[in-house]
Amino acid sequence: MQKRVRLSRFDRELDGNLLWEAYNDDSNAEFFRRMPCGMTKPQVLDLENTTGSQIFTVLWDENPVGFSIVTNFDAFSLTVQIGLLLFPEYRDKIVEDCKIAFWALFRLCKQLFDKTNIRKISVKFLKSRTDLEKSLVIGGFKKEGDFKESTYCYGQFQDELEYALYKTNLIVPSKPIS
Repeated sequence: MQKRVRLSRFDRELDGNLLWEAYNDDSNAEFFRRMPCGMTKPQVLDLENTTGSQIFTVLWDENPVGFSIVTNFDAFSLTVQIGLLLFPEYRDKIVEDCKIAFWALFRLCKQLFDKTNIRKISVKFLKSRTDLEKSLVIGGFKKEGDFKESTYCYGQFQDELEYALYKTNLIVPSKPIS
């Protein structure tokens, strides 16, 4: 049986403990870097309501493997920012010749473009993440900005890059992802 990657709406009852564990895992500091330190479990589980963000659980063969977030919706420019967090044991897993991260990102972008009037999706990440940068370029994202010492993560100020994907540039993989 072929394993598939899909997104599911975040469910506090089903996925809450996983999100709480991810928040407390230092290896996920980059994903949570823009959120207040020392949040309580109820605050973490209420992120959607307090930040205006939308959280999805990333599933692989119906098992949770991480989270994706849609945030910073701008109604005037029809843009959003997205983020992706995979649990450490799934970060390098390959499905149909691509990492799970690629499939999760593709699914999220396709869903946003197909079901909303969004025209641009952006991703802001640490400049040191060259692996992510390569994946984004393969997926049709273009570099939009380079921000010096713009975020505090891993005990120091870090540079960030911003890449964007426009609706007209979505690259559909040659392999099916039903």
